[in-house]
Order: sequence, then structure tokens, then C-alpha cells
Amino acid sequence: MVEEIIYTSFGIASRIGDVVYLNKDLLDYPILCKALLKHEQEHTSGFGIRDIVLDLKGTHISPVKRQYYKFLFTHPKAFTQFLPIWVYDKKLRIDPLITLFWILIIIMIKLAMWGAG
Repeated sequence: MVEEIIYTSFGIASRIGDVVYLNKDLLDYPILCKALLKHEQEHTSGFGIRDIVLDLKGTHISPVKRQYYKFLFTHPKAFTQFLPIWVYDKKLRIDPLITLFWILIIIMIKLAMWGAG
């Protein structure tokens, strides 16, 4: 259960424990903000298969994809959402799914370079 919502000036939306972090500029996009908040509230307070499936399905995000990308490309600080490590409340946090994503990207680049050489 989400106990607190903290508005930030970076990223888009994430949940750490029982706290949801939302970019304060999302308040100008009420439909997107509501969808992202609903999505983050459905995450567990830890990290498990359910969280991965939730992100891959994108049930709450799919209907607002156009607004999501508009927000992303008009708010450059939102791109920090895709960094595997970030600081929340003065604590270094690692996003397991984004970390896995970057590891796969690096492996694919290495394989492409190996195949090209």
C-alpha cells in the first residue's frame, strides 16, 4: 500500500517501498499523472515477477502512450528515469529492470561488434 507521494523535478514515476515518486510537471498532464500513479500503486513494495509483468504489460500506460512520449521529450530531466542508478531521498537506489535492460543492450552491442569484426 502506498503511504506517500513525493513530487520530484526528475524522472517520470517510480515506486520505492511504499513511496511513489512522481515528476511534479505531471500535474500539468492530469490524465497521464493518474495513469502513472495507478501503475505505480500496483507495484509491490519490493521487487518481484509481478512487478516485471506489470511493466512489460503496460496496462495503465498503453492508453496514454502519446502523452507519455510528449512528456518525456518536452521534459529532458524525465530521461533520468532510464538510468539504472539514481538517488532518492539521499540514498542510492538501483532499478533492477532498467539495469537488466542496459545489460542486455551492452551484450547486444558487444555481440554486434564481435560479429562485425
